Amino acid sequence: MTDYIDRQAAIEAVGRNSWAGSRLERMPSVEVEPVKTGKWTRKESKRMYWYVCSECGGGCPCNGYGQDMFTEWCPNCGARM
Repeated sequence: MTDYIDRQAAIEAVGRNSWAGSRLERMPSVEVEPVKTGKWTRKESKRMYWYVCSECGGGCPCNGYGQDMFTEWCPNCGARM
């Protein structure tokens, strides 16, 4: 897995006028988004129960036979579970 760092923090750590600092300033950048992390939360009524994502409230894809098929990602918002 790739780790992403803050360019400005790295430049400050090695020194702006150093060889490494000047190389960091010229490196290409990529767009990244923070990873949302959630968990499946059980909801209940008098006769049944279901699971929802703690991030978006979307439902878990369950098979309807009492055996829940939890996914590693929410199919609704993409949060990692």
